This record gives sequence, structure tokens and C-alpha cells, in this order.
Amino acid sequence: MGKIKKALTYPRASITVHTSKDVYAIGEDVEGILQLVSDEEFDIEQVKVNFRCIEKVERRRLKSHGDSEGEEEEEIYWDEEEHEAKHLEISGPMHMSPGVKDFPFSVNIPIGRPETHRSIDRTVEWTVQGEVNVKGRLGLNSKRCEIPVVKTLPQAAQAPQVVKEVIREVVMIPCRYCGTLMAQTMTKCPKCDAPRGS
Repeated sequence: MGKIKKALTYPRASITVHTSKDVYAIGEDVEGILQLVSDEEFDIEQVKVNFRCIEKVERRRLKSHGDSEGEEEEEIYWDEEEHEAKHLEISGPMHMSPGVKDFPFSVNIPIGRPETHRSIDRTVEWTVQGEVNVKGRLGLNSKRCEIPVVKTLPQAAQAPQVVKEVIREVVMIPCRYCGTLMAQTMTKCPKCDAPRGS
């Protein structure tokens, strides 16, 4: 295969991103693995994870027609804002042989960022995507993996509190003078004040 033709081909390989949990809270670290599966040898220049938070809000504006003076119509469009964009390098140059290679990663969700949201006119989406830059060839990208992000995790997901209950059995004995029941630990009868017999 010629150099130019080879430069326009992808390696016979695929990459997937796996995260350690299904849901994360703001302030937590997203931990996971970028897995590379290859059927051939090639040289890697860089392996990285792209971590993003995009907010889209539906907006409306008046748009005038060029052919009609004074005639306007309402146009709907989506305004996009990027709250987070991290490009985390998890490996530098290396040679890839046929087989499977795992690249662990960890990236923090900063405090103060918005949580995941979906409504008719607003969305906030957190995503992580793997990327492998290949020497002299086209690079590889994984599917964009959406990560649900919440303000705080529910109580059930946190460590449960252990409550210890102590139950003691109290033995009751009758007073030898009036017959009133009293605890075995008492020294005198609560009714007639007589001393407890031995």
C-alpha cells in the first residue's frame, strides 16, 4: 500500500470508553477506561479523553424578509454555551500490537458547573469521548458517551449509618414483706421500704 493511500485509511482498530459508575455528582472524579482493540500493528502519537459540558437554550428572534419591506417572522434557534472542555492526555507515543490495551483515566467535575438537564427549551449534557492520534494514518474516535451528572447523590448511594441497639433483661423479685415486685438490682422495696432479702 502506498504512503498516500495508507495515510487516508483508518487502522483496523476500535476504541470504547467505559466509566466506573452510571451517575456522578458535581465535585466527583469521573473514573474509567479507554479500551483500544486492534487487529494490526501501528504507531500511536497520542491517546486522550475529551470531557465536555454543553448547554443549549432555545431562543427566538425576528427575521426580516429581504424581498418584502417591513415583513418579519419569528425564527427559532439554539444558543450554545460550553461550560467545560478538558482534553486529557492519557498516553504519549507508543507502538500498538494486535490485541487489547486499556488506558485508565480520571477527570474532575468542577464545583459550580450545571447538572444534567433535559427539557423542551434547554439541555445540559456532559460527555466523554476517547481519541487516538495515529502516526501517518487517520485517527480513531470513540462514540460520545453521555454521563448523567447530579448536584448530590441520593442518600441510598452514600454509606449507611449503623445503629446499635442494646437490650437488657431485668429480673423482678417479690418483696418478702408486702409481695410487691421489684428489680433484682434494688436494695429496698419501693412500696414498703423494707430491705431486700438476701
